[in-house]
Amino acid sequence: MKGIRSLRVCLFLMAWTLIFCPFSEGNTCAQESVIENQSEETLTVSVQEWRQMQDDLKSIQQQLAKDKEKAEKDAQEKEEKKFSSANTRLSIRFMLDGSTATGNDTYKDIIGDPVSGSQFRQVRLTWKGNMYDMIEYSLGVDFGGSDYALKDVYGGFYNLPCGVGFRFGHFKEPWSMEQLMSSSTTPLMERSALDGLKSIVGGRNNGVMLHNWHNADRFSWAVGVFTSSMGEKSLRCTTDSAHLALTARLTFLPFYEKWCDGRESYWHIGGGYTYRRYDDSMASSTAISLKPDCSMQNSMISTGALTGLEALSAFQIETIFARGSFAVEFEQAFYYLDDINCKDEEAFIQAGYVQVSYILTGEGRKYHHGGGYRGSVTPNCPFVNICRDGMYLGSGPGAWEIAYRCGWSDTGELASPAGNSAEFTGYGSKTGFMLANTFGVNWYLNKNTRMMFNYSLAKTEYEGGEYEGKTAWTNVFMTRFQVSF
Repeated sequence: MKGIRSLRVCLFLMAWTLIFCPFSEGNTCAQESVIENQSEETLTVSVQEWRQMQDDLKSIQQQLAKDKEKAEKDAQEKEEKKFSSANTRLSIRFMLDGSTATGNDTYKDIIGDPVSGSQFRQVRLTWKGNMYDMIEYSLGVDFGGSDYALKDVYGGFYNLPCGVGFRFGHFKEPWSMEQLMSSSTTPLMERSALDGLKSIVGGRNNGVMLHNWHNADRFSWAVGVFTSSMGEKSLRCTTDSAHLALTARLTFLPFYEKWCDGRESYWHIGGGYTYRRYDDSMASSTAISLKPDCSMQNSMISTGALTGLEALSAFQIETIFARGSFAVEFEQAFYYLDDINCKDEEAFIQAGYVQVSYILTGEGRKYHHGGGYRGSVTPNCPFVNICRDGMYLGSGPGAWEIAYRCGWSDTGELASPAGNSAEFTGYGSKTGFMLANTFGVNWYLNKNTRMMFNYSLAKTEYEGGEYEGKTAWTNVFMTRFQVSF
Protein backbone atom coordinates (compact mmCIF):
# COMPACT_ATOMS: atom_id res chain seq x y z
CA MET A 1 0.00 0.00 0.00
CA LYS A 2 2.84 2.33 0.85
CA GLY A 3 4.40 1.68 -2.57
CA ILE A 4 1.14 2.49 -4.37
CA ARG A 5 0.75 5.74 -2.44
CA SER A 6 4.35 6.74 -3.26
CA LEU A 7 3.70 6.00 -6.96
CA ARG A 8 0.57 8.22 -6.93
CA VAL A 9 2.55 11.08 -5.34
CA CYS A 10 5.28 10.77 -7.98
CA LEU A 11 2.76 10.79 -10.83
CA PHE A 12 1.06 13.89 -9.36
CA LEU A 13 4.37 15.77 -9.11
CA MET A 14 5.31 14.82 -12.67
CA ALA A 15 1.97 16.11 -13.99
CA TRP A 16 2.36 19.38 -12.05
CA THR A 17 5.87 19.85 -13.49
CA LEU A 18 4.74 19.21 -17.08
CA ILE A 19 1.85 21.68 -16.84
CA PHE A 20 3.42 24.58 -14.94
CA CYS A 21 7.17 24.13 -15.33
CA PRO A 22 7.72 22.72 -18.84
CA PHE A 23 11.28 24.04 -19.33
CA SER A 24 14.42 22.25 -18.26
CA GLU A 25 18.10 23.06 -18.70
CA GLY A 26 18.70 20.19 -21.15
CA ASN A 27 16.00 21.01 -23.70
CA THR A 28 16.78 23.32 -26.65
CA CYS A 29 13.13 23.88 -27.50
CA ALA A 30 10.09 23.39 -25.30
CA GLN A 31 6.47 24.21 -25.35
CA GLU A 32 4.41 25.90 -22.65
CA SER A 33 0.77 25.01 -22.77
CA VAL A 34 -1.35 27.12 -20.36
CA ILE A 35 -4.98 26.55 -21.18
CA GLU A 36 -7.27 29.04 -19.50
CA ASN A 37 -10.22 28.06 -21.63
CA GLN A 38 -10.90 25.99 -24.70
CA SER A 39 -10.53 28.93 -27.08
CA GLU A 40 -6.90 29.67 -26.02
CA GLU A 41 -4.10 28.80 -28.46
CA THR A 42 -0.84 27.11 -27.48
CA LEU A 43 2.01 29.58 -26.82
CA THR A 44 5.47 28.48 -27.93
CA VAL A 45 8.44 30.22 -26.25
CA SER A 46 12.09 29.34 -26.69
CA VAL A 47 14.35 28.81 -23.71
CA GLN A 48 16.42 31.80 -24.84
CA GLU A 49 13.37 34.08 -24.83
CA TRP A 50 12.30 32.77 -21.44
CA ARG A 51 15.74 33.46 -19.99
CA GLN A 52 15.68 36.95 -21.52
CA MET A 53 12.36 37.67 -19.78
CA GLN A 54 13.83 36.47 -16.50
CA ASP A 55 16.83 38.79 -16.96
CA ASP A 56 14.55 41.75 -17.81
CA LEU A 57 12.47 41.10 -14.70
CA LYS A 58 15.61 40.99 -12.59
CA SER A 59 16.80 44.30 -14.11
CA ILE A 60 13.45 45.95 -13.35
CA GLN A 61 13.60 44.77 -9.74
CA GLN A 62 17.13 46.14 -9.39
CA GLN A 63 16.07 49.51 -10.89
CA LEU A 64 13.11 49.75 -8.52
CA ALA A 65 15.40 49.06 -5.59
CA LYS A 66 17.78 51.81 -6.76
CA ASP A 67 14.89 54.28 -7.21
CA LYS A 68 13.63 53.50 -3.72
CA GLU A 69 17.09 53.98 -2.26
CA LYS A 70 17.48 57.32 -4.11
CA ALA A 71 14.05 58.54 -2.94
CA GLU A 72 14.92 57.71 0.66
CA LYS A 73 18.25 59.49 0.30
CA ASP A 74 16.61 62.59 -1.24
CA ALA A 75 14.03 62.69 1.56
CA GLN A 76 16.79 62.44 4.14
CA GLU A 77 18.79 65.23 2.45
CA LYS A 78 15.67 67.41 2.29
CA GLU A 79 15.02 66.82 5.98
CA GLU A 80 18.66 67.64 6.83
CA LYS A 81 18.53 70.75 4.62
CA LYS A 82 15.74 72.18 6.78
CA PHE A 83 18.18 72.23 9.66
CA SER A 84 21.22 73.51 7.75
CA SER A 85 20.07 76.19 5.27
CA ALA A 86 17.51 78.90 4.62
CA ASN A 87 14.37 78.39 2.54
CA THR A 88 13.28 81.74 1.08
CA ARG A 89 10.40 82.48 -1.27
CA LEU A 90 9.71 85.71 -3.15
CA SER A 91 6.05 86.45 -3.80
CA ILE A 92 4.74 89.22 -6.05
CA ARG A 93 1.25 90.67 -6.06
CA PHE A 94 -0.41 93.51 -7.90
CA MET A 95 -4.02 94.70 -8.04
CA LEU A 96 -5.33 97.12 -10.65
CA ASP A 97 -8.68 98.68 -9.68
CA GLY A 98 -11.27 100.67 -11.56
CA SER A 99 -14.26 102.46 -10.04
CA THR A 100 -17.19 104.72 -10.84
CA ALA A 101 -19.82 106.03 -8.42
CA THR A 102 -22.91 108.16 -7.98
CA GLY A 103 -24.36 109.80 -4.89
CA ASN A 104 -27.33 111.85 -3.71
CA ASP A 105 -27.24 115.60 -3.08
CA THR A 106 -26.52 115.15 0.62
CA TYR A 107 -23.50 113.02 -0.22
CA LYS A 108 -22.21 115.69 -2.60
CA ASP A 109 -22.80 118.51 -0.06
CA ILE A 110 -21.06 116.74 2.84
CA ILE A 111 -18.41 114.58 1.19
CA GLY A 112 -18.00 115.96 -2.32
CA ASP A 113 -18.45 114.55 -5.80
CA PRO A 114 -18.07 110.75 -6.16
CA VAL A 115 -14.75 109.64 -7.56
CA SER A 116 -14.22 107.72 -10.80
CA GLY A 117 -10.93 106.39 -12.14
CA SER A 118 -8.34 103.69 -11.67
CA GLN A 119 -5.42 102.94 -9.40
CA PHE A 120 -2.93 100.25 -8.43
CA ARG A 121 -4.40 99.17 -5.12
CA GLN A 122 -1.34 97.08 -4.30
CA VAL A 123 2.05 96.41 -5.85
CA ARG A 124 3.72 94.25 -3.24
CA LEU A 125 6.93 92.26 -2.99
CA THR A 126 7.37 89.89 -0.05
CA TRP A 127 10.41 87.87 0.94
CA LYS A 128 9.36 85.16 3.34
CA GLY A 129 11.05 82.02 4.57
CA ASN A 130 12.45 79.89 7.36
CA MET A 131 15.73 78.42 8.57
CA TYR A 132 16.67 75.31 10.51
CA ASP A 133 12.99 74.34 10.74
CA MET A 134 12.57 76.71 13.69
CA ILE A 135 13.29 80.30 12.56
CA GLU A 136 10.87 82.36 10.42
CA TYR A 137 11.32 85.76 8.80
CA SER A 138 9.43 88.12 6.49
CA LEU A 139 9.98 91.42 4.71
CA GLY A 140 7.24 92.99 2.61
CA VAL A 141 7.23 96.22 0.59
CA ASP A 142 4.06 97.72 -0.92
CA PHE A 143 4.38 100.34 -3.68
CA GLY A 144 0.63 100.84 -4.14
CA GLY A 145 -0.80 104.36 -3.90
CA SER A 146 1.40 107.44 -3.92
CA ASP A 147 4.04 106.14 -1.50
CA TYR A 148 5.67 102.90 -0.42
CA ALA A 149 5.22 101.15 2.92
CA LEU A 150 6.90 98.24 4.66
CA LYS A 151 4.58 95.35 5.52
CA ASP A 152 5.11 92.37 7.80
CA VAL A 153 8.71 93.02 8.83
CA TYR A 154 9.28 90.37 11.46
CA GLY A 155 11.25 87.38 12.67
CA GLY A 156 10.37 84.59 15.01
CA PHE A 157 10.78 81.05 16.29
CA TYR A 158 8.56 77.99 15.96
CA ASN A 159 8.75 74.25 16.55
CA LEU A 160 10.30 74.98 19.93
CA PRO A 161 10.35 72.12 22.48
CA CYS A 162 7.67 73.90 24.53
CA GLY A 163 5.32 73.97 21.50
CA VAL A 164 4.92 77.78 21.65
CA GLY A 165 5.91 80.10 18.80
CA PHE A 166 7.47 83.53 19.33
CA ARG A 167 7.28 86.44 16.86
CA PHE A 168 8.71 89.95 17.05
CA GLY A 169 8.75 92.94 14.69
CA HIS A 170 6.09 94.84 12.73
CA PHE A 171 3.12 92.58 11.92
CA LYS A 172 -0.63 92.14 12.32
CA GLU A 173 -2.04 91.92 15.82
CA PRO A 174 -4.11 88.77 16.58
CA TRP A 175 -7.40 90.57 16.08
CA SER A 176 -10.30 89.71 13.72
CA MET A 177 -10.33 86.84 11.22
CA GLU A 178 -11.10 89.35 8.45
CA GLN A 179 -7.91 91.30 9.16
CA LEU A 180 -5.76 88.16 9.35
CA MET A 181 -7.07 86.89 6.00
CA SER A 182 -4.86 88.06 3.13
CA SER A 183 -6.32 90.81 0.93
CA SER A 184 -5.38 88.69 -2.09
CA THR A 185 -7.88 85.98 -1.06
CA THR A 186 -10.90 87.91 0.30
CA PRO A 187 -14.21 87.19 -1.53
CA LEU A 188 -14.86 90.94 -1.94
CA MET A 189 -12.48 93.65 -3.10
CA GLU A 190 -12.37 95.53 0.20
CA ARG A 191 -12.79 94.49 3.81
CA SER A 192 -15.67 95.75 5.95
CA ALA A 193 -15.90 98.79 8.23
CA LEU A 194 -14.66 96.63 11.10
CA ASP A 195 -11.29 96.47 9.37
CA GLY A 196 -11.49 100.23 8.81
CA LEU A 197 -11.25 100.67 12.59
CA LYS A 198 -7.76 99.13 12.63
CA SER A 199 -6.46 102.69 13.06
CA ILE A 200 -7.46 102.35 16.71
CA VAL A 201 -7.44 98.53 17.16
CA GLY A 202 -5.56 95.89 15.23
CA GLY A 203 -3.64 96.32 12.02
CA ARG A 204 0.16 96.16 11.88
CA ASN A 205 2.11 97.46 14.85
CA ASN A 206 5.47 96.91 16.49
CA GLY A 207 5.28 94.18 19.09
CA VAL A 208 6.04 90.69 20.38
CA MET A 209 3.63 87.76 20.30
CA LEU A 210 3.35 84.20 21.62
CA HIS A 211 1.18 81.73 19.68
CA ASN A 212 0.57 78.11 18.70
CA TRP A 213 -0.17 78.81 15.03
CA HIS A 214 2.44 76.42 13.62
CA ASN A 215 1.03 73.34 15.33
CA ALA A 216 -2.60 74.36 15.78
CA ASP A 217 -5.31 71.81 15.00
CA ARG A 218 -8.77 72.56 16.35
CA PHE A 219 -7.67 75.14 18.88
CA SER A 220 -5.49 78.19 18.20
CA TRP A 221 -4.42 81.05 20.43
CA ALA A 222 -2.18 84.11 20.31
CA VAL A 223 -1.35 86.88 22.77
CA GLY A 224 0.99 89.83 22.34
CA VAL A 225 2.10 93.25 23.51
CA PHE A 226 2.15 96.02 20.89
CA THR A 227 2.60 99.76 20.57
CA SER A 228 -0.77 101.46 20.20
CA SER A 229 0.02 105.06 19.21
CA MET A 230 1.49 104.52 15.75
CA GLY A 231 0.30 104.36 12.17
CA GLU A 232 0.35 101.08 10.29
CA LYS A 233 2.90 102.38 7.77
CA SER A 234 5.29 103.61 10.47
CA LEU A 235 8.10 101.44 11.85
CA ARG A 236 9.23 103.89 14.56
CA CYS A 237 7.24 105.11 17.57
CA THR A 238 8.92 106.89 20.51
CA THR A 239 7.21 108.94 23.24
CA ASP A 240 7.72 109.68 26.91
CA SER A 241 4.40 108.08 27.92
CA ALA A 242 3.12 104.52 28.12
CA HIS A 243 1.27 103.66 24.91
CA LEU A 244 1.08 99.87 24.90
CA ALA A 245 -1.63 97.40 23.95
CA LEU A 246 -2.31 93.87 25.14
CA THR A 247 -4.15 91.87 22.47
CA ALA A 248 -5.26 88.23 22.59
CA ARG A 249 -7.35 85.92 20.39
CA LEU A 250 -8.75 82.39 20.71
CA THR A 251 -10.37 80.16 18.07
CA PHE A 252 -11.94 76.70 18.23
CA LEU A 253 -13.44 74.20 15.78
CA PRO A 254 -16.41 72.37 17.38
CA PHE A 255 -16.41 70.10 14.34
CA TYR A 256 -14.14 69.67 11.31
CA GLU A 257 -14.27 67.24 8.41
CA LYS A 258 -12.15 67.00 5.27
CA TRP A 259 -13.87 65.43 2.28
CA CYS A 260 -12.27 63.03 -0.18
CA ASP A 261 -12.20 65.74 -2.88
CA GLY A 262 -10.18 68.07 -0.64
CA ARG A 263 -13.02 70.38 0.38
CA GLU A 264 -13.82 70.96 4.04
CA SER A 265 -16.83 71.18 6.32
CA TYR A 266 -16.41 72.93 9.66
CA TRP A 267 -17.75 75.33 12.25
CA HIS A 268 -15.33 77.95 13.54
CA ILE A 269 -15.91 80.12 16.62
CA GLY A 270 -13.56 82.61 18.19
CA GLY A 271 -13.06 85.91 19.90
CA GLY A 272 -10.51 88.53 20.81
CA TYR A 273 -9.82 91.14 23.48
CA THR A 274 -7.53 94.15 23.64
CA TYR A 275 -6.71 96.84 26.19
CA ARG A 276 -4.79 99.87 24.95
CA ARG A 277 -3.38 103.10 26.30
CA TYR A 278 -2.57 106.05 24.04
CA ASP A 279 -0.22 109.02 24.03
CA ASP A 280 -2.01 112.21 22.96
CA SER A 281 1.22 113.54 21.44
CA MET A 282 0.86 110.79 18.81
CA ALA A 283 -2.83 111.53 18.17
CA SER A 284 -2.26 112.31 14.50
CA SER A 285 -1.83 108.55 13.95
CA THR A 286 -5.09 107.74 15.74
CA ALA A 287 -8.17 108.68 13.71
CA ILE A 288 -11.25 106.98 12.26
CA SER A 289 -11.91 107.11 8.52
CA LEU A 290 -14.47 104.76 6.97
CA LYS A 291 -15.11 104.46 3.22
CA PRO A 292 -18.06 102.88 1.35
CA ASP A 293 -16.25 99.55 0.64
CA CYS A 294 -14.11 101.22 -2.00
CA SER A 295 -10.60 102.55 -1.38
CA MET A 296 -10.88 105.15 -4.17
CA GLN A 297 -13.89 106.95 -2.71
CA ASN A 298 -13.82 109.64 -0.05
CA SER A 299 -14.58 108.76 3.57
CA MET A 300 -18.23 108.86 4.64
CA ILE A 301 -17.21 108.72 8.32
CA SER A 302 -14.31 110.90 9.45
CA THR A 303 -13.32 112.05 12.95
CA GLY A 304 -9.92 113.62 12.48
CA ALA A 305 -7.26 113.03 15.13
CA LEU A 306 -8.62 111.60 18.39
CA THR A 307 -6.70 114.07 20.54
CA GLY A 308 -8.56 113.20 23.76
CA LEU A 309 -8.25 109.41 23.57
CA GLU A 310 -6.48 108.09 26.65
CA ALA A 311 -7.42 104.40 26.79
CA LEU A 312 -9.57 101.82 25.02
CA SER A 313 -10.82 98.32 25.67
CA ALA A 314 -12.51 96.22 23.03
CA PHE A 315 -13.65 92.69 22.36
CA GLN A 316 -14.89 90.90 19.27
CA ILE A 317 -16.71 87.66 18.48
CA GLU A 318 -16.60 85.69 15.23
CA THR A 319 -17.92 82.55 13.61
CA ILE A 320 -17.71 80.73 10.28
CA PHE A 321 -19.88 77.89 9.06
CA ALA A 322 -18.49 76.30 5.90
CA ARG A 323 -19.65 73.27 3.98
CA GLY A 324 -17.78 72.58 0.78
CA SER A 325 -18.28 75.50 -1.59
CA PHE A 326 -20.64 77.41 0.72
CA ALA A 327 -19.68 79.60 3.68
CA VAL A 328 -21.34 82.15 5.95
CA GLU A 329 -19.34 84.41 8.26
CA PHE A 330 -20.27 86.76 11.10
CA GLU A 331 -18.11 89.11 13.11
CA GLN A 332 -18.92 91.85 15.62
CA ALA A 333 -16.66 94.14 17.64
CA PHE A 334 -17.41 96.51 20.54
CA TYR A 335 -15.13 99.40 21.54
CA TYR A 336 -15.19 101.33 24.82
CA LEU A 337 -13.19 104.58 24.68
CA ASP A 338 -11.94 106.76 27.53
CA ASP A 339 -11.84 110.11 25.75
CA ILE A 340 -11.92 113.50 27.46
CA ASN A 341 -13.47 115.14 24.38
CA CYS A 342 -16.61 112.97 24.49
CA LYS A 343 -19.71 113.26 26.61
CA ASP A 344 -19.02 112.00 30.16
CA GLU A 345 -15.44 111.46 28.94
CA GLU A 346 -16.33 108.11 27.39
CA ALA A 347 -17.79 106.76 24.18
CA PHE A 348 -19.03 103.45 22.77
CA ILE A 349 -18.69 102.48 19.11
CA GLN A 350 -19.27 99.19 17.32
CA ALA A 351 -18.83 97.55 13.93
CA GLY A 352 -19.54 94.20 12.33
CA TYR A 353 -20.65 92.30 9.25
CA VAL A 354 -22.31 89.15 7.96
CA GLN A 355 -20.99 87.62 4.73
CA VAL A 356 -22.16 84.78 2.50
CA SER A 357 -20.15 83.24 -0.36
CA TYR A 358 -20.61 80.32 -2.74
CA ILE A 359 -18.28 78.89 -5.39
CA LEU A 360 -20.44 77.94 -8.37
CA THR A 361 -17.90 75.58 -9.96
CA GLY A 362 -17.57 73.37 -6.88
CA GLU A 363 -14.19 74.31 -5.39
CA GLY A 364 -13.65 75.19 -1.74
CA ARG A 365 -11.47 77.50 0.33
CA LYS A 366 -8.81 75.92 2.51
CA TYR A 367 -9.07 76.60 6.24
CA HIS A 368 -5.89 77.81 7.95
CA HIS A 369 -5.77 76.16 11.36
CA GLY A 370 -2.90 78.39 12.41
CA GLY A 371 -4.67 81.70 13.00
CA GLY A 372 -8.17 80.44 12.22
CA TYR A 373 -9.16 82.04 8.90
CA ARG A 374 -10.05 81.06 5.33
CA GLY A 375 -7.60 80.83 2.45
CA SER A 376 -7.62 81.07 -1.33
CA VAL A 377 -9.46 79.32 -4.19
CA THR A 378 -7.67 76.98 -6.62
CA PRO A 379 -9.71 76.17 -9.77
CA ASN A 380 -10.18 72.50 -10.61
CA CYS A 381 -10.17 73.33 -14.34
CA PRO A 382 -8.17 76.55 -14.91
CA PHE A 383 -9.09 78.82 -17.79
CA VAL A 384 -5.42 79.79 -18.19
CA ASN A 385 -3.27 76.69 -17.84
CA ILE A 386 0.50 76.99 -17.89
CA CYS A 387 2.49 73.78 -18.24
CA ARG A 388 5.81 72.56 -19.61
CA ASP A 389 4.59 72.71 -23.21
CA GLY A 390 3.37 76.32 -22.97
CA MET A 391 0.27 78.30 -22.04
CA TYR A 392 -3.24 77.19 -22.97
CA LEU A 393 -6.36 79.39 -22.92
CA GLY A 394 -9.89 78.12 -22.56
CA SER A 395 -8.86 74.69 -21.31
CA GLY A 396 -11.50 74.99 -18.57
CA PRO A 397 -14.02 77.43 -17.08
CA GLY A 398 -11.81 78.44 -14.16
CA ALA A 399 -13.60 78.97 -10.84
CA TRP A 400 -16.60 81.26 -10.36
CA GLU A 401 -17.64 82.66 -6.98
CA ILE A 402 -20.47 84.90 -5.80
CA ALA A 403 -20.46 86.79 -2.49
CA TYR A 404 -22.58 89.21 -0.49
CA ARG A 405 -21.77 91.19 2.64
CA CYS A 406 -23.77 93.49 4.87
CA GLY A 407 -21.43 95.60 6.99
CA TRP A 408 -22.20 98.26 9.58
CA SER A 409 -20.56 100.67 12.01
CA ASP A 410 -21.88 103.09 14.63
CA THR A 411 -19.65 106.01 15.67
CA GLY A 412 -22.44 108.36 16.75
CA GLU A 413 -21.12 108.89 20.30
CA LEU A 414 -17.99 110.57 18.89
CA ALA A 415 -20.07 113.34 17.29
CA SER A 416 -19.86 116.96 18.35
CA PRO A 417 -22.97 118.39 20.04
CA ALA A 418 -25.60 119.97 17.80
CA GLY A 419 -25.23 123.35 19.47
CA ASN A 420 -22.56 125.12 21.47
CA SER A 421 -21.67 123.09 24.55
CA ALA A 422 -19.15 123.60 27.30
CA GLU A 423 -19.39 119.97 28.41
CA PHE A 424 -17.56 118.33 25.51
CA THR A 425 -16.36 119.06 22.00
CA GLY A 426 -16.62 115.70 20.19
CA TYR A 427 -15.04 114.99 16.84
CA GLY A 428 -17.07 116.84 14.25
CA SER A 429 -20.24 116.12 12.32
CA LYS A 430 -19.09 113.27 10.03
CA THR A 431 -20.00 110.53 12.48
CA GLY A 432 -23.05 108.31 12.76
CA PHE A 433 -24.39 104.96 11.56
CA MET A 434 -23.06 103.60 8.26
CA LEU A 435 -24.52 100.59 6.45
CA ALA A 436 -22.94 99.05 3.34
CA ASN A 437 -24.37 96.24 1.18
CA THR A 438 -21.81 94.82 -1.24
CA PHE A 439 -22.29 92.18 -3.95
CA GLY A 440 -19.43 90.50 -5.79
CA VAL A 441 -18.65 88.08 -8.62
CA ASN A 442 -15.16 86.59 -8.89
CA TRP A 443 -13.61 84.74 -11.81
CA TYR A 444 -10.45 82.76 -11.00
CA LEU A 445 -8.62 82.16 -14.27
CA ASN A 446 -6.11 80.00 -12.39
CA LYS A 447 -4.72 79.89 -8.88
CA ASN A 448 -2.62 83.03 -9.51
CA THR A 449 -5.03 85.25 -11.46
CA ARG A 450 -8.53 86.51 -10.82
CA MET A 451 -10.95 89.19 -11.95
CA MET A 452 -13.42 90.77 -9.51
CA PHE A 453 -16.64 92.73 -10.08
CA ASN A 454 -18.26 94.48 -7.10
CA TYR A 455 -21.27 96.70 -6.52
CA SER A 456 -21.78 98.51 -3.22
CA LEU A 457 -24.72 100.53 -1.92
CA ALA A 458 -23.70 102.49 1.19
CA LYS A 459 -25.58 105.00 3.28
CA THR A 460 -24.73 107.01 6.38
CA GLU A 461 -27.14 108.56 8.89
CA TYR A 462 -25.23 111.40 10.55
CA GLU A 463 -25.60 112.20 14.23
CA GLY A 464 -24.57 115.43 15.95
CA GLY A 465 -23.25 118.73 14.69
CA GLU A 466 -24.50 120.52 11.61
CA TYR A 467 -25.29 117.29 9.72
CA GLU A 468 -27.49 115.71 12.39
CA GLY A 469 -30.47 113.89 10.87
CA LYS A 470 -29.10 113.95 7.32
CA THR A 471 -28.62 110.79 5.24
CA ALA A 472 -26.05 110.37 2.49
CA TRP A 473 -25.89 107.41 0.15
CA THR A 474 -23.73 106.32 -2.76
CA ASN A 475 -23.66 103.60 -5.44
CA VAL A 476 -20.19 102.32 -6.30
CA PHE A 477 -19.22 100.01 -9.19
CA MET A 478 -15.76 98.44 -8.92
CA THR A 479 -13.59 96.01 -10.83
CA ARG A 480 -10.17 94.51 -10.18
CA PHE A 481 -7.57 92.54 -12.09
CA GLN A 482 -5.21 90.71 -9.75
CA VAL A 483 -2.09 88.63 -10.23
CA SER A 484 -0.20 87.02 -7.34
CA PHE A 485 2.50 84.40 -7.41
